[in-house]
Amino acid sequence: MKIDEITEEKILNIFKDIDENLMKIAEEKFNKSNFNASNINELKNFAGKGIIKIGLCKNERCINEVENYVSVLGIEEERKECIVCGNEGKITYVGKTY
Repeated sequence: MKIDEITEEKILNIFKDIDENLMKIAEEKFNKSNFNASNINELKNFAGKGIIKIGLCKNERCINEVENYVSVLGIEEERKECIVCGNEGKITYVGKTY
């Protein structure tokens, strides 16, 4: 492209393409670092690799077992079976914090 062919519209389109590509790459990377664990062994395997979605109840023993490997990042209201004891818990997001 010659200098006299450069227009504001072409520059804006280039930046739009860059923005879309960066968003696509970020989304792919984010999706590759989200996991679902249905038991403690899976949790151990995913620990340190990203964000892990689990079921966790309010029992202190279960919380402590999970926190031996990861930290709680967030809790949803939706119900899910606890990966430690099998009782009713809530969807909980966990991950390694450094």
